Amino acid sequence: MRTSTLTALALACTATVALIPAAAIGGPNRAESTHRQDDDDAAEHRAVLNGDVLPMARILTLATGYQAGHVIEIDLDSKRSGLTYDVNVLTADGRLRELVIDARNGKLITNRADDD
Repeated sequence: MRTSTLTALALACTATVALIPAAAIGGPNRAESTHRQDDDDAAEHRAVLNGDVLPMARILTLATGYQAGHVIEIDLDSKRSGLTYDVNVLTADGRLRELVIDARNGKLITNRADDD
C-alpha cells in the first residue's frame, strides 16, 4: 500500500473512532482521558527541556542506523517502563517498520513490522 493511502486510511479511522463516545465503549470519560493526556504531555515536555531524554535529531540518526529507510513519524511516549520514542520507518521496499527506542539512552528496544 502506498504511504499516502496508509496516511489517508489512518486519518479516516482516527476520525471515525473519535466520534464514538467513551462511555459507549466502556472507557473513561473524555474529561479524565484529556486530563491524563495533558499530564503525560507536560511530563514529556519537562523531560525534553531538562535534558532527561535525547533530542529528536539524535534519535533520527540512531533510527536510520537501526533500520535503513525514511523516518515518516516520530513520537515521544510515556510508558510504564519510561519514556520512549516510537519511530515509523518506511523501507526501500515499501514496508513500514516500527522502532521503539529508549528516550534516555537511545538503545533500540524493538524493531518490528508495523502491520496496523
